[in-house]
Amino acid sequence: MTDLSQLPSFEEGYVPVVGGRIHYASAGDGPMPIVCLHKLGGWVAEWRWIMPILATRTRVIAMDLPGHGGSKMEGDPPFICTQEEAAAKIMAAADSLGVSNFSFVGSSEGGCVATVCAAMWPEKVSSVASLGSALAGSAPRAELRKATAHAIADGY
Repeated sequence: MTDLSQLPSFEEGYVPVVGGRIHYASAGDGPMPIVCLHKLGGWVAEWRWIMPILATRTRVIAMDLPGHGGSKMEGDPPFICTQEEAAAKIMAAADSLGVSNFSFVGSSEGGCVATVCAAMWPEKVSSVASLGSALAGSAPRAELRKATAHAIADGY
């Protein structure tokens, strides 16, 4: 199913946050909601294949990250937003939607933002599934080669 509007309890809209608004699509109902965050440059429609499956068991809320998809930031470009700022906007949107304890599924940038949310609001985030997210800091290539050689030597 690619037409999310046909899902049970479907709703779509915007939640005002500091500096703009967050676009979301929600479907289903259940005890432990799942908030889905897309990759850099993505939008809520990326979850159109998984939302119908998850919505049979729980509430699923896909949100556009700040500055992506239908989410709009006010002011003059460029709209530079740190992951911490994006996390605060996502958590504010979740609060506005009445979601106080939930799990995240995040792809790439969405996984990074979800991880920041979990670190900053552990009482609200039950778990994070991060797909294809670069969570480690940067390292010089020589250090990476050395670490790889040690891991191979140690049998990892």
